[in-house]
Amino acid sequence: MSMKPEEYLQAQSFAPPSSGPATALNNAEQAFINKYVGADVARALEADRHDPAQALPLPAAMPATESSVEEAPCEPSLLECLKKAPSIQMVAFYLDAQIYLIPTMAVSEVLRYMPPVLLPMAPDFVAGVINLRGKVTPLLYLENLLTTPRTERSENRFIIICNYKGLQVGLIFDKVHTMYTFNQDQIMWDVESRIGASAEYICGLVDVNQSILGVVSVDMILDKVLHD
Repeated sequence: MSMKPEEYLQAQSFAPPSSGPATALNNAEQAFINKYVGADVARALEADRHDPAQALPLPAAMPATESSVEEAPCEPSLLECLKKAPSIQMVAFYLDAQIYLIPTMAVSEVLRYMPPVLLPMAPDFVAGVINLRGKVTPLLYLENLLTTPRTERSENRFIIICNYKGLQVGLIFDKVHTMYTFNQDQIMWDVESRIGASAEYICGLVDVNQSILGVVSVDMILDKVLHD
């Protein structure tokens, strides 16, 4: 009998992820701290370190017709790396009833929601920040960037942890849908001319069973966090 993705996740026996000592802040982390985090928040973070024992395994990927490239961090542009890959594995997830995609090349793990320390001076798309295994980790409301901000939010949600340009960021979403592997010729890049201003955080489109799904631009979201 087939299971829904959330049932699949709940049925797993989770192994604790590796946990290393805290390290000195890199340039991206220091830039975020300088921009949004005051002394009071920094003290709260130090006392509120998260070392989650249950990182969630993702559903198995659909078979690809070509082998996927090795999913390693790449600089300077994630989008450039994606465009060069013969095939790309992506996590499909829900925001309300809409499905979006994030390349697993940018994903380190998926976690259940954990409450962040609030940042009073941060923009509305920043939920707050957590200390995840000694790493400063902003949590972002994806709906504020991709759809419509909510007045009420459930804590029965999940977080995709992404690492890019030295900053670890958590993207809050409703639930996992499935995993896909797409060949390069299935993805439409540079979609600004197709969907206009709403493409700011969408870097590509994919037709999945006659539904057009947007590929979330981790590059653009991280640039907004660090530079806006």
